[in-house]
Amino acid sequence: MKIRLLQKRAQKILFMLSMVLFSASSAVADIELIFGTYAADKPSTTVKKFKPFLDHLSAEMGQILGENVNIKMKISKEYEQSIRDLVNNVVDFARFGPASYITAKNINPKGLTQITRKRCYHGKHAEESLK
Repeated sequence: MKIRLLQKRAQKILFMLSMVLFSASSAVADIELIFGTYAADKPSTTVKKFKPFLDHLSAEMGQILGENVNIKMKISKEYEQSIRDLVNNVVDFARFGPASYITAKNINPKGLTQITRKRCYHGKHAEESLK
């Protein structure tokens, strides 16, 4: 169930990022993106947690775009710093919960793109919006 959810999330993120990158770049040798998160665990645990997903996302984006896509990870020591990193374009995309998204959106209303996700409740899918 978790792998399927991660695959669906990866597909949505992949689609959104590929559209942005495809429209913004023409013939670039490598595309470098920075994924932001915070150290809720030890940084080494955080890397182990997200690296497989980011590697998969990088490979899929590279296949779609026909270019090498490298995704680096920036792990902030503090939760608030990770929000500032996203708002100030230090990172290209990040993992947040709904409250942090609202905080970031309040700081920079036009600078963030909302991603929705589907959750399953009693066998039925419901789209969850973070607005």
